[in-house]
Amino acid sequence: MFPNLPYEGWSWPVTQHSGVISEEVIKGLIFACIELNGKPIDSNYINNYIVTHGLVTDNYRADSNKVDAWRDYQQILSEFGLIYSAKISDKIILTPIAIAYADGSVSYEELITLQTLKYQYPNGHKTDISSSLRMTLPSKYNNIDSLAELQSICKVQIRPAVVIWKVMVELYKLTNNTTISLNELQIFVARCTNHSDIPLCVTNIIDSRASGQTNLQPVIRARRNLQDWMKLLNQTPLFKITGTKINSSLTLTQYALDNLDAVDEICEQLSDPNSFWYINSLNKEEYKYNWFSFYGNINIATQLIPKEDTAIKGNSSMILEATQDKQGTAQKKTIEELPIEHKGINLKPFEQIDLPHNPSHKLVVSEYDYNKSKVGSMLHDGMVNLIAKECSSKGANVFVDPKTVDLFVQYKGREFMVEVKSITPSNFIARLRTAIGQVHQYNFLMKKNSPNPRRLGLAFTASIPKNAWQIPFVKDYLDMDLLYLDSGNLKICSNDSLSNELYSESA
Repeated sequence: MFPNLPYEGWSWPVTQHSGVISEEVIKGLIFACIELNGKPIDSNYINNYIVTHGLVTDNYRADSNKVDAWRDYQQILSEFGLIYSAKISDKIILTPIAIAYADGSVSYEELITLQTLKYQYPNGHKTDISSSLRMTLPSKYNNIDSLAELQSICKVQIRPAVVIWKVMVELYKLTNNTTISLNELQIFVARCTNHSDIPLCVTNIIDSRASGQTNLQPVIRARRNLQDWMKLLNQTPLFKITGTKINSSLTLTQYALDNLDAVDEICEQLSDPNSFWYINSLNKEEYKYNWFSFYGNINIATQLIPKEDTAIKGNSSMILEATQDKQGTAQKKTIEELPIEHKGINLKPFEQIDLPHNPSHKLVVSEYDYNKSKVGSMLHDGMVNLIAKECSSKGANVFVDPKTVDLFVQYKGREFMVEVKSITPSNFIARLRTAIGQVHQYNFLMKKNSPNPRRLGLAFTASIPKNAWQIPFVKDYLDMDLLYLDSGNLKICSNDSLSNELYSESA
């Protein structure tokens, strides 16, 4: 028996602006926010940018007698974890994945596919219970004021794009059919509330196709949301919409078929219950902040889709290792490029850049003018600022050398040197190797300058899973400190007690 719906009115809500989403719109909205990143929202500035660049309709509002496109379309960015929602932050806060896109580290195809596959229910952005849904809920849910809480109580745990991918791939393997209709999505797939529902969903679709009928009724509220999901999936290189507007279907692209194993691997990781976000606070504002920190973060456990010119046809690790560390070399000249008389370290006191501060949240935000660099260094700069601020709060002296050392810290008679790298899943291995070489070379050059004991560290602007081999490699084998960004927080892995004291976030 196919599972019953968790409650009357169950559906997969997603932004109604799916039809507006495109590379031009996403890029334009993100770049409209860059100058204000970490600063109070300036609707006039953003609206002027949007109108000047013709990104979306002007959205002239009679109540204010002025253009206010930002009021409606900012939700495109918050919907996909690219900024913190204006409902919970009075500042523009671009998330790491949005900054990586602005920096050019992640392409539009990689960005939209990753965030679409990661999109889950429950989530901390879809929290409002509509009045019509409220009327249909049993009385036992009267005290629930959040859709995310309702779905958590009902044991919902689903990533719709992953479910659709898995259903379609299984149907393709069993029937050689690469297409699923909107009607089939509404009758069968929309009933899924957990990834364990997929096998029974596939069986019901195959039986229905064979007999031409089914006893199941369409999920009443699902059709409009599914049409929005189809438009969103159509933005990825994995799916395309076919058929008419009334009888539309979703089809796997040739790119999807060519890269079946690679995308399957991503979807398997995203099906792991440990990869999901959970409500971890009874405070609604708290867990909504946590949602954006989680969803907008970069996690090296989830690979990006293969680039079209490097479709997986062999050992994927070879592709990863071939990635060039272009951003790292663009940020500062290497020792080899410097004249012989400058082959040394010239430290100066770190000039602290204030970061937006919330007692419970440490966010990576950089005071940054994107026009000054074609490559960009927002994630890198933000991580440097975050670590420096934490060290300074402990009373440590913090120094930098723009040509070499990212951070040099003096604390309780010890010295600490940290090399910072912005990373994505595709370039992590290459940048890890580069960072190890750089920090050891800088340490060699500084040995003559100080007799104090020195601790070396590496810092990365992404989340690293607890079971990743890189953690024991850096922490135990190399005996170095490993710092990384996890859902907006600074994490430290070290065997050194003073390092843990220095870098651990203040309560």
